[in-house]
This record gives sequence, structure tokens and C-alpha cells, in this order.
Amino acid sequence: GFGSIPKEKLEKIQKTWIGSLLKREVIPYWLIFGIIGGSVIVFLIILLMRRIITSITEKLRQRELELTKIIDFLPNAFAYHEMIFDKNHHAIDYKFIKTNSKFEEMTGYKDTKNKLLSEFHSDAQQWAEAYENVVLKNQILKFESYDENLSKWYDIIAYKVLSLKYT
Repeated sequence: GFGSIPKEKLEKIQKTWIGSLLKREVIPYWLIFGIIGGSVIVFLIILLMRRIITSITEKLRQRELELTKIIDFLPNAFAYHEMIFDKNHHAIDYKFIKTNSKFEEMTGYKDTKNKLLSEFHSDAQQWAEAYENVVLKNQILKFESYDENLSKWYDIIAYKVLSLKYT
């Protein structure tokens, strides 16, 4: 430590160092203004980025509302799902992300958002398996099917939209 330096000499070193800081011999004006100016620039960039992100987010919300209105007024049933897989990558169920009123009318399923098909239908795994290749192999699936639980025929078209989601 400082044990080998006499106390008087140590005090003189401290006073000289502090005095030189105050006289700006160690920290020049340009460095002080550079640090402050750089901080202000970074702050302004962050503010600008926040405004840009907020603007983009608001525009995306508006587009989502417009699409939701279009989907809600479609004359056909519409459902947007997310596939659920087991640890072996086999489809076992799917989650409802968005449905329209025609879908609710045709199936009788109400308040489906973020719920699993298995909460409404006893053959959820069978239906999930039918849609598995839509998600995994990006196939478009068209078929007619009779649903015994609902006693209805359905003309179905399914296609992949995003990674695990399909309509």
C-alpha cells in the first residue's frame, strides 16, 4: 500500500493530483464536452428510436384492426390456429388464435381465443394429425369432412401462414 510513502509526501501527491484535475490539466475541456455531447447524442438517438418504434407499432395495430374487421365480416367460417406438437414432433392438438363469428355459428364453439381444440372436441388429436403436413411440409390441404360430434359436413381449406400457424 501507501505505507512506504511518508504521510506529507502522500498529501502533496493528492493535492497536486486534485489540483491538476481542477485546472483541467488531466481532464481537458474537449473530453468533458465530448462525454457530455456523446451522452446527449445517444439520448437523442434513443428518443428517436422509441418514437419510430411507437409509430410502427401503432400502424401495425391499425392494420390488425382492419384485418380483424375483414375477417369478422367474411361470409365463410375462418379460424387461425397454432399447432401443438409432442416431444416427437407429432401434432397432438391446436390452439385457436382467431376465429370469426361464422366459425362460431357453424361449430358452436364460443370464446375460443387461446384455447385448445381438445377443450371443445373429443377428436382433437385426429384433427391435429390431419393438419400436421400443412404446418410441417407447407402443404395446402383441401378436403370435405363429416364431423360426427357436430353432425355437420365441412368443406375445408387449410394453409400455412407462419411457422406453426395455419388457417
